[in-house]
Amino acid sequence: MKVLFLASWYPMNGRSGNGIFAIRQAEALAQAYRRFGRSVTVDVMAVQPRAWMGGRVQILGEVPGGPDHSTPRGDLRHWLLTYQDGRGGLFSLINQCWAWLRLLRAYRRHHGDRPTVVVAQVAWKAAVVALLLGRPYGVMEHWSGYLEKEPPLKPINKWLVRRSLRNARSVAAVSPWLADALMQFCSGLRVSTLPNVIEEVHWVPPAGEGPAEEGPAGPEPCRDPRVFLHVSDLAPVKNPRLLFGAWAQSGLSEQGYLLRVAGEYSQESKANYASVKGVEWLGILSPSELCYQLRSSRALLLSSHRETFSILAGEALLNGCSVWTSYPPLRAFYQGLDGLVSLPDDQPLTWSLALQEAVASNPPPWNTPQAVRLVQERLKPYRHDEAGQAMLSWIDAWKP
Repeated sequence: MKVLFLASWYPMNGRSGNGIFAIRQAEALAQAYRRFGRSVTVDVMAVQPRAWMGGRVQILGEVPGGPDHSTPRGDLRHWLLTYQDGRGGLFSLINQCWAWLRLLRAYRRHHGDRPTVVVAQVAWKAAVVALLLGRPYGVMEHWSGYLEKEPPLKPINKWLVRRSLRNARSVAAVSPWLADALMQFCSGLRVSTLPNVIEEVHWVPPAGEGPAEEGPAGPEPCRDPRVFLHVSDLAPVKNPRLLFGAWAQSGLSEQGYLLRVAGEYSQESKANYASVKGVEWLGILSPSELCYQLRSSRALLLSSHRETFSILAGEALLNGCSVWTSYPPLRAFYQGLDGLVSLPDDQPLTWSLALQEAVASNPPPWNTPQAVRLVQERLKPYRHDEAGQAMLSWIDAWKP
């Protein structure tokens, strides 16, 4: 059995960054096959513009190791080429096609055959490549564009995506609301739901009172009620204007409160909000570093216009950190859990007043052992083993 994951996005920062969901799901699947004693090879393949990856990158059939790009669950083989972007039109298309051909030829030389099945991680462009490859394929969708009133795709791209979806043996999405949006985009399509993977470092309950404990990121932190956290790339969909506007209006920085911002943001995005007071910029965090920050912070401010599922929200609640959101599907998904702070809209005034009220009332911590256990029960399908089993069963249902 040879499973090839075609990834529309490949993480440029090892275990962190845009596209890490593809790596996590591939790892979980590989481990699920091995757990049941089934012979399999699982490979991840991607073609990326050099601007995304910070320059020329070539990975041909490597099994990465080391702290920055380790594979603790299953030996994944990675195939990655970057192409010269910015040339536009036909030149860009030729560069991409040539990179895909090189990778696919190298894959076949290594394995001696084509893949048994292909999993396209995101329809545009991975599912289009899978369609042209001519192997049985399924589509695993993560893109938030379908949640817009009109997905931001050019007409020919929209036609290619619809064709690739209709020719897939099966289509899945990472949340029920994304599945519904995908079915509206492509009428007559049936879309199931498959879970994302929340890494194991976030499933260890926060330490209680007592001596500090050594964890993956050092001593177990103490939660600081004066620290709020935001993690994103500061893209428009993450609604940074709401975040920084509400923070500035709240005046909390003048009272000694701190907003920590982490993620894969550009220096240009950071510069847009450099004048906002009381902000500490953390940059890209590893899973263990993120875990440490979540356990150090009072709340995660999730200001996004929309989220496909939000692994981050689950990670925060598992670490005992409150999640603030006004996005209706997330509010419905986490309804009934003590750590959810549900805001009625995404207006800066609403959020700034909520920040002021939270500080003034200073409510007791919500994250009792019982409350965290309820979070773990709600998110159990997103554990590594359960998510891998779900993907294995999904592939078994449509493979040749």
